[in-house]
Amino acid sequence: MTGSLFIEKLQISGFRGIGRPLTLDFTAPITLVFAPNGTGKTTFVEAAEWLLTGQVDRLKQGANFDNDFLRSAFEPALVPTVVARLRLDEGLRILHRTPEQTNFGEGKSMESIGPTDLLEKLAPAAADEASHHLHANRLRQHYIRGTRFLTSEALSALVDSDSDMVARRMQVFADLLGIRHLLDAQHDVGRFIAELGGRERSLAAVVEAQSEEVDNLRILSTSNVNTASATSELLSAETILRLEPTNTLRLEARLEKVAAEHEQHARVVARFLKLRPQVVEE
Repeated sequence: MTGSLFIEKLQISGFRGIGRPLTLDFTAPITLVFAPNGTGKTTFVEAAEWLLTGQVDRLKQGANFDNDFLRSAFEPALVPTVVARLRLDEGLRILHRTPEQTNFGEGKSMESIGPTDLLEKLAPAAADEASHHLHANRLRQHYIRGTRFLTSEALSALVDSDSDMVARRMQVFADLLGIRHLLDAQHDVGRFIAELGGRERSLAAVVEAQSEEVDNLRILSTSNVNTASATSELLSAETILRLEPTNTLRLEARLEKVAAEHEQHARVVARFLKLRPQVVEE
Protein backbone atom coordinates (compact mmCIF):
# COMPACT_ATOMS: atom_id res chain seq x y z
CA MET A 1 0.00 0.00 0.00
CA THR A 2 1.58 3.26 -1.15
CA GLY A 3 -1.00 5.61 0.39
CA SER A 4 -2.63 6.87 -2.84
CA LEU A 5 -5.60 8.92 -1.67
CA PHE A 6 -8.45 10.57 -3.54
CA ILE A 7 -11.60 12.19 -2.12
CA GLU A 8 -14.58 11.38 -4.35
CA LYS A 9 -17.36 12.94 -2.26
CA LEU A 10 -17.35 15.23 0.76
CA GLN A 11 -20.29 16.07 3.04
CA ILE A 12 -19.99 18.84 5.64
CA SER A 13 -22.41 20.09 8.29
CA GLY A 14 -22.16 22.29 11.38
CA PHE A 15 -18.60 23.19 10.49
CA ARG A 16 -17.51 26.85 10.87
CA GLY A 17 -19.02 28.80 7.97
CA ILE A 18 -21.18 25.86 6.87
CA GLY A 19 -24.33 25.15 8.85
CA ARG A 20 -26.74 22.99 6.87
CA PRO A 21 -25.28 19.90 5.19
CA LEU A 22 -23.26 20.63 2.07
CA THR A 23 -22.22 17.88 -0.35
CA LEU A 24 -19.37 18.27 -2.84
CA ASP A 25 -18.73 15.77 -5.64
CA PHE A 26 -15.11 15.49 -6.81
CA THR A 27 -15.46 12.57 -9.23
CA ALA A 28 -15.04 14.89 -12.23
CA PRO A 29 -11.45 15.52 -13.46
CA ILE A 30 -11.73 19.18 -12.41
CA THR A 31 -14.08 20.71 -9.82
CA LEU A 32 -14.58 24.49 -9.79
CA VAL A 33 -16.03 26.09 -6.68
CA PHE A 34 -17.29 29.63 -7.24
CA ALA A 35 -19.04 31.64 -4.53
CA PRO A 36 -18.98 35.10 -2.91
CA ASN A 37 -16.58 35.86 -0.07
CA GLY A 38 -17.65 34.59 3.32
CA THR A 39 -19.81 31.75 2.03
CA GLY A 40 -17.52 28.86 2.97
CA LYS A 41 -14.97 28.24 0.18
CA THR A 42 -12.09 28.15 2.66
CA THR A 43 -14.25 26.27 5.15
CA PHE A 44 -14.75 23.19 2.99
CA VAL A 45 -10.97 22.97 2.41
CA GLU A 46 -10.42 23.18 6.18
CA ALA A 47 -13.14 20.56 6.66
CA ALA A 48 -11.26 18.16 4.39
CA GLU A 49 -8.01 18.93 6.25
CA TRP A 50 -9.67 18.24 9.60
CA LEU A 51 -11.26 15.05 8.30
CA LEU A 52 -7.92 13.65 7.14
CA THR A 53 -5.53 14.96 9.79
CA GLY A 54 -7.72 15.68 12.85
CA GLN A 55 -6.54 19.31 12.89
CA VAL A 56 -6.79 22.58 11.04
CA ASP A 57 -3.30 23.98 10.97
CA ARG A 58 -4.45 27.58 10.64
CA LEU A 59 -6.52 27.29 13.82
CA LYS A 60 -3.87 25.68 16.01
CA GLN A 61 -2.62 27.52 19.09
CA GLY A 62 0.95 26.38 19.46
CA ALA A 63 0.90 22.59 19.70
CA ASN A 64 -2.77 22.48 20.79
CA PHE A 65 -5.94 22.31 18.73
CA ASP A 66 -9.40 23.07 20.15
CA ASN A 67 -12.39 21.49 18.37
CA ASP A 68 -14.64 24.27 19.69
CA PHE A 69 -13.24 26.49 16.93
CA LEU A 70 -15.00 24.23 14.42
CA ARG A 71 -18.58 24.92 15.49
CA SER A 72 -20.74 26.71 12.97
CA ALA A 73 -21.38 30.38 13.61
CA PHE A 74 -24.81 29.97 11.95
CA GLU A 75 -25.88 26.68 13.57
CA PRO A 76 -23.97 26.48 16.90
CA ALA A 77 -26.18 23.63 18.15
CA LEU A 78 -25.02 21.33 15.36
CA VAL A 79 -22.12 18.96 15.96
CA PRO A 80 -19.29 19.57 13.45
CA THR A 81 -19.41 16.57 11.12
CA VAL A 82 -17.45 15.72 7.99
CA VAL A 83 -17.97 12.55 5.95
CA ALA A 84 -16.05 11.52 2.85
CA ARG A 85 -15.98 8.70 0.35
CA LEU A 86 -12.31 8.00 -0.22
CA ARG A 87 -10.50 5.98 -2.83
CA LEU A 88 -7.43 4.34 -1.33
CA ASP A 89 -5.13 1.81 -2.96
CA GLU A 90 -7.24 -1.10 -1.80
CA GLY A 91 -10.58 0.42 -2.85
CA LEU A 92 -13.39 2.66 -1.63
CA ARG A 93 -13.69 3.60 2.04
CA ILE A 94 -15.92 5.86 4.11
CA LEU A 95 -14.38 8.21 6.66
CA HIS A 96 -16.70 9.88 9.19
CA ARG A 97 -15.39 12.36 11.77
CA THR A 98 -16.93 14.30 14.65
CA PRO A 99 -15.07 15.93 17.56
CA GLU A 100 -15.93 12.91 19.72
CA GLN A 101 -15.27 10.00 17.36
CA THR A 102 -13.81 8.94 14.01
CA ASN A 103 -15.17 5.95 12.06
CA PHE A 104 -13.55 4.30 9.06
CA GLY A 105 -14.47 1.36 6.88
CA GLU A 106 -16.71 0.09 4.09
CA GLY A 107 -20.11 1.64 4.65
CA LYS A 108 -22.08 -0.52 7.07
CA SER A 109 -18.93 -2.23 8.38
CA MET A 110 -17.35 1.00 9.64
CA GLU A 111 -15.48 0.89 12.93
CA SER A 112 -14.06 3.45 15.31
CA ILE A 113 -10.43 4.23 14.59
CA GLY A 114 -7.77 6.10 16.53
CA PRO A 115 -5.73 8.99 15.11
CA THR A 116 -2.49 6.99 14.79
CA ASP A 117 -4.11 4.06 12.96
CA LEU A 118 -6.01 6.39 10.63
CA LEU A 119 -2.96 8.43 9.69
CA GLU A 120 -1.00 5.23 9.09
CA LYS A 121 -3.67 4.06 6.63
CA LEU A 122 -3.90 7.41 4.83
CA ALA A 123 -0.15 8.15 4.61
CA PRO A 124 1.86 5.00 5.40
CA ALA A 125 4.97 6.10 3.51
CA ALA A 126 5.28 9.48 5.25
CA ALA A 127 7.00 8.10 8.35
CA ASP A 128 9.29 5.25 9.27
CA GLU A 129 7.60 2.33 11.00
CA ALA A 130 10.23 2.54 13.74
CA SER A 131 9.35 6.18 14.53
CA HIS A 132 7.61 7.05 17.77
CA HIS A 133 3.88 7.36 17.13
CA LEU A 134 3.73 11.05 18.11
CA HIS A 135 6.56 11.91 15.74
CA ALA A 136 5.07 9.71 13.02
CA ASN A 137 1.65 11.36 13.44
CA ARG A 138 3.15 14.83 12.95
CA LEU A 139 5.01 13.70 9.83
CA ARG A 140 1.88 12.11 8.35
CA GLN A 141 -0.30 15.12 9.16
CA HIS A 142 2.26 17.38 7.53
CA TYR A 143 2.53 15.07 4.52
CA ILE A 144 -1.24 14.96 3.96
CA ARG A 145 -1.56 18.72 4.41
CA GLY A 146 1.30 19.47 2.04
CA THR A 147 0.44 17.00 -0.71
CA ARG A 148 -3.37 17.43 -0.75
CA PHE A 149 -3.82 21.18 -0.16
CA LEU A 150 -2.20 24.13 -1.92
CA THR A 151 -2.95 27.39 -0.13
CA SER A 152 -2.95 30.78 -1.84
CA GLU A 153 0.18 31.67 0.13
CA ALA A 154 1.97 28.56 -1.12
CA LEU A 155 0.82 29.22 -4.68
CA SER A 156 2.12 32.79 -4.55
CA ALA A 157 5.47 31.48 -3.26
CA LEU A 158 5.74 29.20 -6.31
CA VAL A 159 5.22 32.02 -8.83
CA ASP A 160 7.27 34.60 -6.92
CA SER A 161 10.77 35.26 -8.29
CA ASP A 162 12.03 37.06 -5.18
CA SER A 163 15.23 35.49 -3.85
CA ASP A 164 13.89 35.90 -0.30
CA MET A 165 11.21 33.31 -1.12
CA VAL A 166 13.65 30.56 -2.14
CA ALA A 167 13.39 28.77 1.21
CA ARG A 168 9.58 28.94 1.13
CA ARG A 169 9.46 27.63 -2.45
CA MET A 170 11.66 24.71 -1.42
CA GLN A 171 9.19 23.93 1.37
CA VAL A 172 6.20 24.04 -0.98
CA PHE A 173 7.86 21.78 -3.55
CA ALA A 174 8.93 19.41 -0.77
CA ASP A 175 5.30 19.29 0.40
CA LEU A 176 4.02 18.59 -3.11
CA LEU A 177 6.57 15.82 -3.59
CA GLY A 178 5.90 14.40 -0.14
CA ILE A 179 9.49 14.82 1.04
CA ARG A 180 9.04 17.67 3.53
CA HIS A 181 10.35 15.43 6.32
CA LEU A 182 13.61 15.02 4.37
CA LEU A 183 13.94 18.80 3.93
CA ASP A 184 13.29 19.32 7.63
CA ALA A 185 15.87 16.65 8.47
CA GLN A 186 18.42 18.40 6.24
CA HIS A 187 17.71 21.69 8.01
CA ASP A 188 18.07 20.04 11.43
CA VAL A 189 21.37 18.43 10.42
CA GLY A 190 22.69 21.80 9.17
CA ARG A 191 21.71 23.46 12.42
CA PHE A 192 23.33 20.65 14.42
CA ILE A 193 26.55 21.00 12.41
CA ALA A 194 26.56 24.76 13.07
CA GLU A 195 26.10 24.12 16.80
CA LEU A 196 28.92 21.58 16.77
CA GLY A 197 31.15 24.12 15.02
CA GLY A 198 30.54 26.62 17.81
CA ARG A 199 31.23 24.00 20.45
CA GLU A 200 34.38 22.90 18.62
CA ARG A 201 35.71 26.47 18.55
CA SER A 202 34.92 26.88 22.23
CA LEU A 203 36.66 23.61 23.13
CA ALA A 204 39.65 24.55 20.96
CA ALA A 205 40.00 27.80 22.93
CA VAL A 206 39.82 25.85 26.21
CA VAL A 207 42.40 23.34 24.98
CA GLU A 208 44.73 26.14 23.89
CA ALA A 209 44.43 27.86 27.26
CA GLN A 210 45.02 24.60 29.13
CA SER A 211 47.99 23.76 26.90
CA GLU A 212 49.51 27.14 27.75
CA GLU A 213 48.89 26.49 31.43
CA VAL A 214 50.56 23.06 31.13
CA ASP A 215 53.60 24.68 29.49
CA ASN A 216 53.82 27.23 32.29
CA LEU A 217 53.54 24.51 34.92
CA ARG A 218 56.22 22.49 33.17
CA ILE A 219 58.57 25.49 33.17
CA LEU A 220 57.78 26.22 36.80
CA SER A 221 58.30 22.58 37.72
CA THR A 222 61.69 22.52 35.96
CA SER A 223 62.65 25.74 37.65
CA ASN A 224 61.73 24.34 41.04
CA VAL A 225 63.82 21.21 40.42
CA ASN A 226 66.86 23.29 39.40
CA THR A 227 66.44 25.55 42.42
CA ALA A 228 66.18 22.57 44.74
CA SER A 229 69.24 20.99 43.15
CA ALA A 230 71.25 24.22 43.45
CA THR A 231 70.20 24.61 47.08
CA SER A 232 71.28 21.06 47.84
CA GLU A 233 74.67 21.56 46.20
CA LEU A 234 75.13 24.85 48.05
CA LEU A 235 74.42 23.12 51.36
CA SER A 236 77.00 20.44 50.52
CA ALA A 237 79.58 23.13 49.72
CA GLU A 238 78.88 24.92 52.99
CA THR A 239 79.36 21.65 54.88
CA ILE A 240 82.66 20.92 53.14
CA LEU A 241 83.91 24.45 53.75
CA ARG A 242 82.71 24.20 57.36
CA LEU A 243 80.44 27.19 56.95
CA GLU A 244 77.41 27.37 59.17
CA PRO A 245 74.38 27.31 56.84
CA THR A 246 71.77 29.92 57.49
CA ASN A 247 68.32 30.40 55.98
CA THR A 248 68.25 34.08 56.86
CA LEU A 249 70.54 34.98 53.95
CA ARG A 250 69.38 35.12 50.40
CA LEU A 251 70.61 32.45 48.01
CA GLU A 252 72.83 34.98 46.21
CA ALA A 253 74.49 36.05 49.48
CA ARG A 254 75.16 32.45 50.48
CA LEU A 255 76.66 31.78 47.06
CA GLU A 256 78.95 34.82 47.41
CA LYS A 257 80.02 33.67 50.89
CA VAL A 258 80.79 30.16 49.65
CA ALA A 259 82.67 31.54 46.65
CA ALA A 260 84.79 33.80 48.87
CA GLU A 261 85.53 30.95 51.28
CA HIS A 262 86.38 28.66 48.39
CA GLU A 263 88.76 31.27 46.94
CA GLN A 264 90.48 31.64 50.30
CA HIS A 265 90.89 27.86 50.58
CA ALA A 266 92.23 27.82 47.03
CA ARG A 267 94.92 30.39 47.91
CA VAL A 268 95.93 28.33 50.94
CA VAL A 269 96.20 25.19 48.85
CA ALA A 270 98.19 27.01 46.18
CA ARG A 271 100.59 28.37 48.77
CA PHE A 272 100.98 24.88 50.24
CA LEU A 273 101.70 23.40 46.84
CA LYS A 274 104.21 26.12 46.14
CA LEU A 275 106.07 25.44 49.38
CA ARG A 276 105.93 21.66 49.18
CA PRO A 277 108.80 21.16 46.67
CA GLN A 278 111.21 23.16 48.89
CA VAL A 279 110.36 20.92 51.85
CA VAL A 280 111.06 17.85 49.73
CA GLU A 281 114.44 19.23 48.52
CA GLU A 282 115.59 19.92 52.08
